Amino acid sequence: MKKKLTIITLLVMAAFKCNAQIYGGDTALEYPTMPLYDNEIMMMAIKAQAETAAKLYEAYNYYCKMADAAMYNNDWNSVITNVNYAFDTGYYCAELYLIRGIAYESLGYLKYARKDYRKAKKEGCSNAQSYLSKVNERIKNSKK
Repeated sequence: MKKKLTIITLLVMAAFKCNAQIYGGDTALEYPTMPLYDNEIMMMAIKAQAETAAKLYEAYNYYCKMADAAMYNNDWNSVITNVNYAFDTGYYCAELYLIRGIAYESLGYLKYARKDYRKAKKEGCSNAQSYLSKVNERIKNSKK
């Protein structure tokens, strides 16, 4: 009986505490309010998002060009680095997976190359299947 009385007392005290927090004097003027949607703030946020997206897209294009130039010079480590930076911007295309796969394959990292070729194929790159079959053949021959 003493246990039940203690539980009921705690519940009543909790109810009063919650009620006091909800109806704390009902003075509406104590707390300043603002409109739910402030158009100026929303427009500033949209503008900031657009500027950020534009800068990220510009960085993406820069890293794609750098990867292309590095691939032309057979600088495979730079290709991988620049493709990774391009992916970090949030933009991508299937050909970037193919390019990075070629770089991995040229450096001898066949499993990484196969992974990138599979991703390129999944994303719709038309040349990925031929590269994937070649790297699978190389992996199979290396196990013999």
